[in-house]
Parts: sequence; C-alpha cells; structure tokens
Amino acid sequence: RAWRCWLAARAHASEARRRMTRVLLVRQRRAFNKLRACGWTTGRVAASVAHWQRQAEAAALQGWRGYADRVRLKRRALTRFVLASQVRALGVWRVHAAESALMAAAVSALRNREARAAYNSWLWWLEARKASAEKMRAAIAAMVGVKMRAALNSWCAEKERTAPLRRGAARWANRPAARCFIKMREFGRERQRLRSQVHRMRHQQLVGCLRKWRAGSDGRRRRAGCVRAIQNPPVRRAVNTWVAMAARRQRLKAIMGTLVDPSKRRSLNRWKAVTRFRLRPGSPPPTPRAPMRLIQAMTWRQACTWLQSIGCDVSRSPPTLLRALKEGLVYQQLVRTISPYYFMRHKVSTSHERGAGSVFVMVQQFFDTEAVIAVVGCQKLDIKALTAGKAREHLDLVQTFRTVHKARRSEAHHGGW
Repeated sequence: RAWRCWLAARAHASEARRRMTRVLLVRQRRAFNKLRACGWTTGRVAASVAHWQRQAEAAALQGWRGYADRVRLKRRALTRFVLASQVRALGVWRVHAAESALMAAAVSALRNREARAAYNSWLWWLEARKASAEKMRAAIAAMVGVKMRAALNSWCAEKERTAPLRRGAARWANRPAARCFIKMREFGRERQRLRSQVHRMRHQQLVGCLRKWRAGSDGRRRRAGCVRAIQNPPVRRAVNTWVAMAARRQRLKAIMGTLVDPSKRRSLNRWKAVTRFRLRPGSPPPTPRAPMRLIQAMTWRQACTWLQSIGCDVSRSPPTLLRALKEGLVYQQLVRTISPYYFMRHKVSTSHERGAGSVFVMVQQFFDTEAVIAVVGCQKLDIKALTAGKAREHLDLVQTFRTVHKARRSEAHHGGW
C-alpha cells in the first residue's frame, strides 16, 4: 500500500510538473521552430551560392583530369614501344633459364644417383626407428603405470556413477537460493517496467516534439526529392532507361545460360515468375494441371513387393534384384505397364539391343513426355550411375515409376498415355 501511494504521489507530481513545463516552454518551442526553419533556409541558400561560385573550378578540375588521363595513356604507349626489345630479351632469358635449370637437375640426378639412394635409405631407416621408439615408449609407459591407470579408470567410473546423486544433492541444497534468485529477477523486471513507465510519463512532451520533428523531416526529404526530380527530368529518364535496359540484358543472359545448360533452370523459373503472359483474344484458357506428386524414399523390400504386385517376376534378394534392374528389362516392362501406346510406338522392347545405357536413355525420353512431367515434373537421370549399378539411383528410379503408375491408376481419363 505504501508503494502504491508513493507511485500515485510521484505520478501526480510529474503531471503537475509537466503542465507547468508546457506552459513555460511554449514561447521557447516557437522560437526554436522559427530558428530551425531559418537555419534550413540559410543552409540551402549557402549551398546554392557555393555551387555557383565553384562551378568554374569544377569544370577546370574535370578538364585537367581528362588531360592527365590522355597523357598517361601516351606515356604508357611510348614506354611499351621503347622497351619492346628489352621485354623480348627478358622473355627469351626466362625460357633459357628454365631449360638450363631442367638440364642441371637432370645432370645432377644422373651423377648423384648413389648418394640420393643412400640418403633416401637413411631417411627411411630414421623414420622406422622413430616409429619403433614411439611404440616402445608407449609400451613401457603402459607397463609402468598399470596401477595408476587402473586407479584413474576406477575414479572416472565412480564419478560418472555418482554424478546424478551429486546433481540431485546440489539441487536440493541450492533450492532456497534458486527461489531467491527467481524472485529477485522478477522484481528487477517489474522495477524496470515501472521505471520505463515513469520516464515515459515525465518526458512525454519531449517524445511528442521528437515525433513531430521526425514527421517534418521526412516530409521535407520527400519534398526535396520531388523538387530534384522536377529540376532534372532528362537525367532521371536517362537513368531509368539505363536501369531497365540493364535489367532486361541480365534477364536475357540468365535465360541463355539456362538454355545452354538445361540442368540449371533457376533463372528460367525466375523469369517465368516475374513475366506476365497475356492471352491473345479468342485463345482458350489454359487447362489446369494436377498438383505434383511427392516422390518418397523406398527400401529394397518395398521395391520387390511393388514389382511383384504389378506382375514383374523379380527376386527378393537385393543383389539379384539390382542386377536385374541394371540389365534394364524390368524398366521396359514398367513402361509397358504404364503406357502400352508408348511401348509400341517407340519400340521399347528392342532398346536394350543398342548398347549399354540405351535402356536408361529410353527411360529419360519417357520421363520427358508431357504426361510424366505433369505428374512428377522434370526428372534428370544419372545415366552413368545407373549403368554402373548404383543402388540409390535405381531405388529412386523405381520409386518414380511407382509414383507415375499410381497417378495413372488414380486418373479417370488416360488421354496422352
């Protein structure tokens, strides 16, 4: 109750002090506003006068810079022509020095062959002796410190065993101190909140003045930007045109890079996202596509069970199944099960006769069709890894076929398959 009464008294005193300060500082605030406006106008006038006075000096400095650049280019060209013979001689000397160094190394290798062999043998003997000495030292230390090592191990085990007990005892022993610390922290937070409220109430007038000054400065900055835009319309239009041209050029370069390397489609997707396509009058609206299906991970047991459920005669042994997948006959049967029309139209049954990896090239072409892209998106196969028999790649490929097969069975119309 005493704390609340004291807070109420402080609040009433601060309110009375704030009202008195507001009455006393009205004239000072008006004078400060007039002084600020006058200072801003004086600064603008001084900047304009300095700009017009130093215009000739700026033009002279720019002309001197251009002349200095031209003189520097002429000196560089003259030095290059004068020292052309010395540069050529230095290049020839470098080539001759490199050839001489190679010849000297070859001659020294032929002359000092026995000494080099002896030196290498000595280095090998030294390293072997050092390794044997380290092993001997470790063995001696192990033999000498058996009791000490056993005592250390026992002490470490006892410490780990009694760690929960020690933590529990320390928690019960320090419980009053922990409660006191928590209460002290809560009291500090409450005190900080009350102090912030009191300071906000005391300095409410200054906060209001600061906010008004910020709003006025932002408005002046916006007006200054509008004035500069009105004063220099050709410069602004030129800058805007250059920025738009640079953005279009960067976008076209990104699109060309995407076309050169189809695996990197980030730039093309970004261009499609920021570009708005307008339909021609009379053109039908685009047909909505079904949402992409998530391709999940698959184990060997799941792959074998699914392949046997759709009629593929495969083994339950992972090595035998991987060998059959590597040959490619299972993928031919999967393409036949999913799309018989594609199987007959593109002669998938004879794709394994064209060489190693031809089956996986056929699978890549099958995945590039619009019907498959509408289900799982664009898929790029690692043909080298599939031909080499990488298990992870084959499992991912079988899971992709399973996703396409499930989508085909769930669709009501099979147009395009």
